[in-house]
Formats: sequence, structure tokens, C-alpha cells
Amino acid sequence: MTIDTKSPEFVNAWRLVSEALLEHIQQCGPMNSESIINSVPVMKTAVENPISSSRPEKNIQESDIRYAACAIRQTDGSYKFKNLKEEEQEESTYKITRYADGSCEFELCNLQGEARQVFKDNRAYRMPEAVGKSTGEITADNSIVTIRRGRGEVDGRSVKILEPLIVEFK
Repeated sequence: MTIDTKSPEFVNAWRLVSEALLEHIQQCGPMNSESIINSVPVMKTAVENPISSSRPEKNIQESDIRYAACAIRQTDGSYKFKNLKEEEQEESTYKITRYADGSCEFELCNLQGEARQVFKDNRAYRMPEAVGKSTGEITADNSIVTIRRGRGEVDGRSVKILEPLIVEFK
């Protein structure tokens, strides 16, 4: 039997095993042979019961947050987030959550002040329909309500957009 160590099932099982062992060690204090032996049943249970691969659990511990100013149109008509930043910048418009299984979700950042005005002035460029759909008027003090996060997939160091996000300004 061949085991693919990059499969979502294996990654999730490994995470469960690691978390269970770490929690056990932290609760028991310094490691000794008895505490290691007692942790084996916990690890065995975690490996035998991996989460279904049909819809992997989205756990923030196995994700990575990045930020982007806007999506770039590709020659095939699709859009990608490129030049992702580890920290939110003044020009950041989107918060992108990348998961270990290669899927992604994205939403608007909490746009304030000048960033909100730049978004309003350049809405067609910053959020074309393939990237996001919105209702309501953007004003200086209304809230941004995410109706549905956008979905994407990791494509190298970029994120290819699969489904647009839906937001309401109210």
C-alpha cells in the first residue's frame, strides 16, 4: 500500500496526531517513557479516523493568511491574486485565507478612510464581477457585510479565483 504524504487525509491525520501528542505532553509535564506509551492510543485513534476527503474541515491552524490589492485578469479571462503580502498594507483590498488542501477563501479587508475611497473610485478595477459582486452604496461610514466569501485555489505563489465573493454595503 502506498501512502501519499501530500494527500489531504494524511495531512489532516498528521495534524491530529501532532496536536494530540503535544497536548498530552503539555499536560503531563516532562516526558518519560510512561507518558509516551500512554499517548499511543490517542495517536492511533486520530490516524484511524481521518476527516472525510469529500469536504475537508477548514481549520485556521492549517491555513495561511495573505493580502492583495486587486486581482489580475489573465489571458483566458480568469482572475488571479498575485504579489500576495504577509501583512496587511495600506493598499490591501482582499484578505486571502489559503488552506493546506490548496483551497482558498477571500473577503474584503475592513477598508477605512483613504483605502475605502480608493476602492470606491476604482471599484470596477478593484472588484470586477468575476472577483466580487456587491449591493448597496459605499459611503465613508457604512459597514461591509460579507454575504459569501469568494473561493479560489492555490496556483503556485498565486491564487486563482473560482467563485466571486458577495458583499453588501449598508
